[in-house]
Order: sequence, then structure tokens, then C-alpha cells
Amino acid sequence: MRREDSLCLLALPAAGSAIGHLIGRIRRADPLRPGTVVGVLESLRVDPAHRETGVATALTEEFFAWARESGAQQASVTAYSANESAIRFYRRSGFSPFEVTLQAPL
Repeated sequence: MRREDSLCLLALPAAGSAIGHLIGRIRRADPLRPGTVVGVLESLRVDPAHRETGVATALTEEFFAWARESGAQQASVTAYSANESAIRFYRRSGFSPFEVTLQAPL
């Protein structure tokens, strides 16, 4: 599904159900970052049996192309710090740290 400001991609094998998905959106300029349009990768998942086969890379490349076509100058993604495999994948895909969010229990 494509809309002007959001994207949902499914990775479908020749037969069977979806083996992966990617959800993205475009965040238009805001007062804190005027003039900056960001493609936000909100969700990416590939079935464990199909990881390391290029599915996530193909979904991410399609997301980057869509974000560029939508006017984004940057892409962003958030991952849990404990999810080391996701962080490795995102770094290989060209993402680098921009900000750190810290939390404390109350």
C-alpha cells in the first residue's frame, strides 16, 4: 500500500504467506528542524527462517527510494539497544547514531 506520506511493503514468496514487512512514513519539517524532511522506518521484520537472505535489504532499499521520491533528505530508524542484530543491520544499511534516548523506571 502506498500513500503520499506512508508506505507498507510486504515480502511475498512465490507461494505462501508474507515473510517480511516494512512500514515507513514521511515526517515533514517541524519547528525544531525546519526544512528537513525525514523518511522514518517505523517497523521492519523478516521471518526468522528467511533472515540473512536479502529480504530486509530489499525492503530497506525500496523504502530509501520511496523516501527520496517523497522529498526526504534523511532517513531515521529507532531500535532497542539490546537488539544488536537489528543495529548491525541498520549500520550496514547506512544508518548511524544521531541521538540517544535514555529511560529510568519511576
